Amino acid sequence: MVNDEFAGRAIVVFSPMEGLVRAYERRLDGSVLEFEWRDGKIVDKQTRSEWYVYGEAVAGPLEGRKLREIVIFPGFWFSWAVFFPDIPLYGGGGG
Repeated sequence: MVNDEFAGRAIVVFSPMEGLVRAYERRLDGSVLEFEWRDGKIVDKQTRSEWYVYGEAVAGPLEGRKLREIVIFPGFWFSWAVFFPDIPLYGGGGG
């Protein structure tokens, strides 16, 4: 899981297993949420709501709310790095 900012947008990237990656805007109702793995679940630190990997809160104060998805196109990092050699890479650690 990565909480970050890109092009002026607060984003989160969930990747709970190899081959499954989803990205969302972290801003909801004017507040920026920060996500973490807690006891095998995706939880936001602000409300402690539990989130499904597909961007919907499934328990807690934000239950039923959805994050705005960012459409991504997975690719090979080494191809991207050829054109953007100074870009930071995230990896390891799972999640």
